Amino acid sequence: VDIILSPATPCVAPQLREDAMSHGESNLTQTAQLMRYAVLGNFTGIPAMVFPVGYDDETSLPISLQIQAAHWREDLLFRVARESNGILEHGIAKPAMYVDVLGTENDDG
Repeated sequence: VDIILSPATPCVAPQLREDAMSHGESNLTQTAQLMRYAVLGNFTGIPAMVFPVGYDDETSLPISLQIQAAHWREDLLFRVARESNGILEHGIAKPAMYVDVLGTENDDG
């Protein structure tokens, strides 16, 4: 097995409450549900990467996939993520704060 592909989360990201920015938010049940697919990597220490593959029709929030690989095979994760870069028909909507970690911002291919 070269990579393990799974949803990044079992549901779309929840909306933040109005007071979450000033007071924070703690919902352990919701956090446990959102972290369901990260458990394998957390227990075994294998590398993983998450990237967007679509947007929710109701909330416009991203829907993402998670890829995991064997120890020391981060190169596979970056290669799969880069090849998947064009998966969205209209591209990825970049958030207000964005860092081009793959260095592909001005890359033609």
